[in-house]
Amino acid sequence: MTMEELQNKIVKIAQAYRGERLRNEEFSKALKSANMDLAQAKTISAEHDNLQMAFREQSTKLSILAKENKKTTLYKDTVKKQEAVIGKLEGLLEKLMRDKKARDVEKKSLNNAQAENDAKFMTSEEEKLRIQIAKQEDVINDLRDELANAKGSGADGNLETVELEVQLQTAEARSQ
Repeated sequence: MTMEELQNKIVKIAQAYRGERLRNEEFSKALKSANMDLAQAKTISAEHDNLQMAFREQSTKLSILAKENKKTTLYKDTVKKQEAVIGKLEGLLEKLMRDKKARDVEKKSLNNAQAENDAKFMTSEEEKLRIQIAKQEDVINDLRDELANAKGSGADGNLETVELEVQLQTAEARSQ
């Protein structure tokens, strides 16, 4: 090989070396870029995993809150129903109290009327008894007069006197 050929070959090798070195640098840059992209992808993947975990946690919390919200709604509905029932019971109790007061007033009125009626009846019974006593006293007085007349008339009057005394005692017993 001649010197010129050798020089040409060295130039070609040098050019090839430069070309390879440029290609190597490009590959090196591409590799660095790929490594950076890979690192970034790993970071993004880790962030994605973290976000998915956070999403699951949030979803679980949201589900729990939704259940609690349903319970709260149910409790509110129950409270409203109980308040309505309590209101009805209060109304019923008030009505019962008014009815009881009305019955008490009516009972008191009836008792007063009965007492007045009893008082009138007692007064009328008392009056009847007084009249009967007065009649019995008249009968007793008449019998005493007849007895006094019979004692004064003589022997035949003994039997009549005894009968009059018996009638007198019977009348006195009735008047007591």
